[in-house]
Amino acid sequence: MRLAGKTSQGSKWLKIILVLVVLVVLVRAWAWSGAGHMVIAAEAWHELSPGVRAKVTELLKSHPDYPKWESAFSPASPNLDLNIYIFMRASTWPDEIRRHGSQYDHPQWHYVDYPLKPPSFPVEPGLSPNDDILYGIAQCEKILADANAPAQERAIYLSWLIHLIGDIHQPLHCASLVNETYPVGDKGGNDFYLKPGSRGIKLHALWDGLLGTSSKPQSRLNYALEIQSERPRKTLPELKAADQRYLDAAQGWLGLGDWREANEELEQITAALRAHPDVLRVRYDVYAAAKKWEMAAEIAQALCILVPNNPFGCVHLAFSLHEIRRTKEAWDVSAASTTVSSMKMLPIRPSSSVMFLAIL
Repeated sequence: MRLAGKTSQGSKWLKIILVLVVLVVLVRAWAWSGAGHMVIAAEAWHELSPGVRAKVTELLKSHPDYPKWESAFSPASPNLDLNIYIFMRASTWPDEIRRHGSQYDHPQWHYVDYPLKPPSFPVEPGLSPNDDILYGIAQCEKILADANAPAQERAIYLSWLIHLIGDIHQPLHCASLVNETYPVGDKGGNDFYLKPGSRGIKLHALWDGLLGTSSKPQSRLNYALEIQSERPRKTLPELKAADQRYLDAAQGWLGLGDWREANEELEQITAALRAHPDVLRVRYDVYAAAKKWEMAAEIAQALCILVPNNPFGCVHLAFSLHEIRRTKEAWDVSAASTTVSSMKMLPIRPSSSVMFLAIL
């Protein structure tokens, strides 16, 4: 994506974007409320170089809410200073101004409604390409890269950028279930209800709270440091550029309805990286398109183990089991996957040694 303005200026903000994107994959769950946005911001801050931190800090001083944030700051420990606190608070601002008449409120920027249509899940464009989260991120990039834009405006859209990179990694900010029950979509899970406890709750709301609800910055910072300790960057495999091209090509062939060509592209990926979760998700789509449900179930099992807090594995495992007439097991997986508060290992069949992580 090309950024407007000077190359050096654009490169700086692109680095911040990339840091935020990489950090999201470190988090044990892919959804968050305001508290979760602060966790992501805290992790991003620790990945920025001292020079970029200084520039970000200086820019955020022009934010209209900076005086309020500064006056609310109360240091609780040496690792929570004013600068990281301001960065964390800036990540929640776009939600705070929603429906309050602000000229900077962009309600449609928080999500993109890609239609999710079972059972084939075809690739279809979003419904509002000129007013969705992808458009919003592009606008933020454009303004931040423009050295002639007013400092206050650039500070506001830095706040927006931090926030949107978080939102785009919440699964229900990126899709809407479309089926007979929801012919016009379930509004990103806002019309889809679960009852994991004593009362019903929107599926979207369940995901939004998975990184906690505490608004105390110190607790959010502590959680970010805990995640960094448990999932350091060096432990996460990364696809090489060539492998990513093969993966993109496979997805393209699937979009055209040719699973055989998609499979050929996947076979070109470096052997050691074929078990990468991103590759396995596409591999599942290949087997599903070919209606090879036994093999699809095996891939879904692997995803349940590799990324236990991402529902993709369990949801698609349940569907695959249903397709091979193991309906009871499919229902068990489906019922177990309605909440992600705790996990344990369960067999998918009594005679199998293969285990999957079911979400209780």
